[in-house]
Amino acid sequence: GPGFGIPGPLLERVEPGDEEPVVLRVLSPIDDSPLCELCLKPSQTVRHAKNWIALRLPGLAPEKITAARERPSDKTHGMGLRNFPASWIIEDSTRIR
Repeated sequence: GPGFGIPGPLLERVEPGDEEPVVLRVLSPIDDSPLCELCLKPSQTVRHAKNWIALRLPGLAPEKITAARERPSDKTHGMGLRNFPASWIIEDSTRIR
């Protein structure tokens, strides 16, 4: 919001009976350091989260972001995304919860 140096709204109105929000912790694609936290409603989609991430990282297009069920690790034998199982990829239309 204006005055805080962060793009987008920092607060969102919550009405009685609204869904309990989910907080996603986002890591930097550069060095895996904490980048930001996103507070989303369970009915929102992965695409919605990607748009927020792209807003925080100017120059990064939402369609270039891959959402995965797990981080590449020893399971990918040090090959990163080249050995990443397709079943780990989360589609843009998937609801947050």
